[in-house]
Amino acid sequence: AGGDSFGYQSSASVVLTDANFDELVLSSKQPFLVEFYAPWCGHCKALAPEWVRAANELDGKFALGAVDATQHQHLAQRYGVRGYPTIKYFPPGSKDQPPEDYQGGRTASDITAWAMAKMEAAGWEPEINELSDEAAFKSACDKAGKICVLTFLPDIRDTGKEGREAIIQKVKNVAKRSQGPFVFNWVSANSQAEFERVFEMQAGFPAIALMNYGKKRYSVFTGAFEEKKLLKWVNAKGGTRAGRRGKIEGKWPSFATTEPWDGSEPEVYEEEFSLEELMAEDD
Repeated sequence: AGGDSFGYQSSASVVLTDANFDELVLSSKQPFLVEFYAPWCGHCKALAPEWVRAANELDGKFALGAVDATQHQHLAQRYGVRGYPTIKYFPPGSKDQPPEDYQGGRTASDITAWAMAKMEAAGWEPEINELSDEAAFKSACDKAGKICVLTFLPDIRDTGKEGREAIIQKVKNVAKRSQGPFVFNWVSANSQAEFERVFEMQAGFPAIALMNYGKKRYSVFTGAFEEKKLLKWVNAKGGTRAGRRGKIEGKWPSFATTEPWDGSEPEVYEEEFSLEELMAEDD
């Protein structure tokens, strides 16, 4: 079928049909861009590689789907499709209102920039999850075509709750503007000693690494922990001078199981005795 030759089946773009459209698009809380195409249409053929690239970059943030309107005429009629390609935008949340016509450009970067602007306007915040065991690490990072971003936050006793949340927010701002198939996560400093050793994170925390799990490649950020510099490094997939790159020989280090942070302030330990007592000279 046309969708196969367009590469939609093997991409993040959802293949939509009369049978699955309501469930996948209308019942979804995610924003959706839906392309109605015809396999014989030249403009659709030209759009296909751009659509696939945009779908892969936006995967996990913003959904893209495609309908072969020659096969699923009921859908095309329902949305008044008269020419190809026709692109409709279904905003996040309830899909009660009719969709908007997409009026943006036809390159992957046009589509991605348009989608990100819509998400920003809707107040979208990316998820940045704490990883606390091997299963969570694998499920987040062992994904074909995804780059895993792992932030090592300072010990909660060094930053307190507010300080930790400020660093997470900084990473969220980078995630929001990142262009690519990234998955952002975090761990607490000193909780993953094997990773810190492999990544040579002696310079202190916060620290951040990009990982291509399948290819066993990584890049560790060596610049100042500022949004602008982090974003540039992330969007270059760790390939700027602010990244120290390496390859894992053999297996990835094993991921230690830790107690997840419950969002509270760190416990304060009362001193058993004062320093003066310790330093006092014996009579």
